[in-house]
Amino acid sequence: MAAKPSAKLTVPATLADVNAKWLTQVLSLSCPGVEVTSAKISGFIGYKPNKARVELKYNAVGRKAGLPPSLFVKGGFKGSSGAALSGIDAGLDIGTELEILAYDDLVPHLAVNTPHCFAVIFDRAAYNGIIVMEDMALSNVTFMKPLHGLNYAQAAGFVEALAKTHAPWMNSAELEKGGTFGPKSSLAERSRRLQKGYLSQMATHPHWGDFAALPRGAATPRAFQDSARVAAAQVKMNEIHQACTKTIIHGDEHQGNLFIDAQGQPGFIDWCARIEPWVMSFTYFLVCTVDTLDRRQWERPLLKRYLEHLTRLGASAPDFDEAWYMYQCTTLYPFLVWFNNSAKWQPEALNTRNTVRGAQAMLDHDAFTLLGV
Repeated sequence: MAAKPSAKLTVPATLADVNAKWLTQVLSLSCPGVEVTSAKISGFIGYKPNKARVELKYNAVGRKAGLPPSLFVKGGFKGSSGAALSGIDAGLDIGTELEILAYDDLVPHLAVNTPHCFAVIFDRAAYNGIIVMEDMALSNVTFMKPLHGLNYAQAAGFVEALAKTHAPWMNSAELEKGGTFGPKSSLAERSRRLQKGYLSQMATHPHWGDFAALPRGAATPRAFQDSARVAAAQVKMNEIHQACTKTIIHGDEHQGNLFIDAQGQPGFIDWCARIEPWVMSFTYFLVCTVDTLDRRQWERPLLKRYLEHLTRLGASAPDFDEAWYMYQCTTLYPFLVWFNNSAKWQPEALNTRNTVRGAQAMLDHDAFTLLGV
């Protein structure tokens, strides 16, 4: 669980502002008397320029406390203006907020394997924030390679980890009026804002044609390039989801956000945590992380495994036929996400691969017909 930050701490405008003085203030929250004597940025991690490794040296207090030689920092790094993003890129703003605040008010309540945070700071006025978290390379974790499919054992392990996260919140009073994450909670508000400001607009925004002109569009069957048809299908999918049990989900369960720790346990990074139907999480994970040929063979047994694990954990799981229908209809969701994914967020090779995986899953399940469009 992250240390609660002091109100005096500011969110660094740029990565250069993540310096020894600022890190001393942050780490002093959990280790009084520590001084960071040196802080060196050793480069961004991943595709988006919002997460970097920092190499640190400490005074005697920090060394005695066993503070790590390096940390990750992840934030908005918007510069001095702190201006909010607009259009489709606004999803990055909302996603950053969802992750940062998830570590503050949500992750401590979840049964999940995720990095330890030293501090979480979010400035609502500037709509900017930062997380200071452990450098997982020091713990010998294995990150899943984004352009390779999971094998069955790996996929099964992550399916069980999803069930472990989802089960406590399915039909839980904590998601109802007066509950910790009820309709008036910060998490519920963030969930609504992502839906309204980003997810609901994926098939109707003016950038659809721009994405269709990219390699992902060229690789997509023409039936999926008709934004009006896709928009109608999304409306139907959302209607079907009204009957689906909601839970708390990770929200971006693609391969680049998955790891296996030194003890062989699956884990998740880079949260886009929110309240959604369980099937959105399961379907997005399965379609994005498993090769299409394997997915055709494994989707039934993996869904069965997920449902059985929910039941073992005390959740009221749907029967297989109901869950299978929900899954088939929801194959639209990963297609929509990846067709609309900004090239600033992920390389086009990954956007194209996952867009095609989503389209192929829809074809395999005749999802347009199921959705009545």
